[in-house]
Amino acid sequence: MRQYYEYWVAFDQIDLDSDRRLSYKEFEFAIPILKRWGVDMSDPKAKFKECDHDGKGMILFDEFSHWAIKQNMKLPEEE
Repeated sequence: MRQYYEYWVAFDQIDLDSDRRLSYKEFEFAIPILKRWGVDMSDPKAKFKECDHDGKGMILFDEFSHWAIKQNMKLPEEE
């Protein structure tokens, strides 16, 4: 369960307008953060498409958390 809490904290940091979904613009803005969390962001458009499982152009938390698990995303202790 702790893992999902950490992913919620990460998602909330990236969700700049607090609408509980991530646009490509928010995702792109978060590239340095995602890199710091261990995600290879060499192709941000492909990563966004991979994360946006339903293809509707916005990433919801459930999509983000499943994607984060596959990416083996790790938040530093201080975050």
